[in-house]
Amino acid sequence: MDSTLFRQILDEASFLWFQRNHAADSEYFNLDSLVQIDRRLAGLFRLLPSSPDIVDAANEKFDPEDPDKFYCLVIAAANTEIDLFQLIKKAIQEHAAEEDIINSLSWIDYSIVEPVLHQLYNSNQIQLQYIALETWRLHRIKPQIDLITAINSTNAKISATAVRVVGELALEEFHKQTEDKLADKDLTIRFWASYSCALLGDIKGVSNLIESIINIEQPYETAINTGFATLNVEQATSWINHLTASDISPHKIIKCFEILGSTKFIPWLASLTQNGSTAPFASHAFCTITGMSLFSEDHGDLLPILADSEAIASDDYLGLWEQLPQSGFNDWWGDNKDEFQSDKRYFSGKEVNQDNLEFIWLKGNQKQRERAALELALAKPSSTLFEHKAPGFRQC
Repeated sequence: MDSTLFRQILDEASFLWFQRNHAADSEYFNLDSLVQIDRRLAGLFRLLPSSPDIVDAANEKFDPEDPDKFYCLVIAAANTEIDLFQLIKKAIQEHAAEEDIINSLSWIDYSIVEPVLHQLYNSNQIQLQYIALETWRLHRIKPQIDLITAINSTNAKISATAVRVVGELALEEFHKQTEDKLADKDLTIRFWASYSCALLGDIKGVSNLIESIINIEQPYETAINTGFATLNVEQATSWINHLTASDISPHKIIKCFEILGSTKFIPWLASLTQNGSTAPFASHAFCTITGMSLFSEDHGDLLPILADSEAIASDDYLGLWEQLPQSGFNDWWGDNKDEFQSDKRYFSGKEVNQDNLEFIWLKGNQKQRERAALELALAKPSSTLFEHKAPGFRQC
């Protein structure tokens, strides 16, 4: 392979890598479409090591203006004699993004990347240890390290990551150490300890999760998706009243009702679709609970647009709102409400149970799959949380 062809292949891989990282968390993509991208990427990653130019390319200084080429080279270099540990260490010194390196390492076959993770973790550099722990988490492989020491690390980033690993990998043997972190002075450690305890079937930390919805520094969608999936209607209503008194954004409150999934609140959500400031979020919640579809000639499937918290600020939002069926939500509910039971939870028009969640995990879009995986793990605390962003062909 000549140098020009090598660069062309690297350019194409870089473009696809950027696209698949967007696709992995997008309502526009499902598992089938992710598999298509990932198989094309896998073919390119197999071609790159056949050129001697890969060594020179990997040794080039990390370019923050074109970072995805480097992350693709990390993946391709796994099948060469290039020292991945030194490659990553150097890139971190040159300010490469930790999360993007983690994404690259999570793509590589675990049998190849395992020794590199031990090198990273044993380096005693916090950034490299964090990369190792996060990569173990995304591979859903129990780290062969002293995890108790990691949980009790004086570094909050390491401790928080370690307790998250415990929950997502269902490591029940570390439940006590994780539960102890519910009272940690660090907010992020408390958050992930609460999340992991919920995944282990322990809801003592749910109040921590819901309180964190008020704090913009924490991933509020994870808090809502986890916390409200464990509550009944009465408990949820009480917490929502508390959150409302805290003057948080209306779209967060609406999201709480969406995850609760009770059709008792459908008429109220329908009323919120008439207000421009709440219409996109209420419409999304209505459709997510009931399974109603929304399409327009200009935008096609409206649900992914309505899921965007920045929808109101977009230039064409007014035109989008005008295309929402202003009376259609009430009409649809009037025609279909007898198909639902008020004491059940619903997601995509289906009762929340194992069979339906497994179907959504297989056939839903990436955001739906992420939530379905979490619901399945919460319902069965002994199970490992599915990783919806893993290479598609690894999930099939």
